[in-house]
This record gives sequence, structure tokens and C-alpha cells, in this order.
Amino acid sequence: MKTSIHGESRLQQRGIRLEQAEAVIEFGRYSDAGGGRERVFMGKHEVKKAKRKGCRQAEKLAGIELIGQTTTGGEFIVITAYRK
Repeated sequence: MKTSIHGESRLQQRGIRLEQAEAVIEFGRYSDAGGGRERVFMGKHEVKKAKRKGCRQAEKLAGIELIGQTTTGGEFIVITAYRK
């Protein structure tokens, strides 16, 4: 995972640690955000899935949403982040 300058700033402002963003990317639900971007969201279902897979911080991930883009190499770049 990489972050844009804006994305890094938003993660810090909203108290979302890099480890949490990485877990959201791993366990979250992906959808199209338009403009070639992707939305990754941690809802109740995704939190349960993360818990089953042994993610200790699963409860803290609920409501985190990331907007980003996947590179041709498969790496996700966080553009912005917020909590719903």
C-alpha cells in the first residue's frame, strides 16, 4: 500500500493508522468510485470476516472507507480516507 500526500494527510487527520488502512484493503468491500478509482469499505459483514481470519483490530475498522487506485502492479494507492 502507498498513499498520496493528500491520502497520508487524511489518514493522520482522521486517526486511521497505516496498519488499519492495510487491513481495510485486505478485508474490505470494493466498489467503483468513478474516474478509475475504487472505494474500499469496512461494513459489519467485512468486520466479521476479518475477525474470523484472526484480525485483532477488526472492531476498530468498522466504518472506515478508503478511496484509491490500484496500480498495474497491483498495489493500492490511498487517495483519501474517512470514517462513515
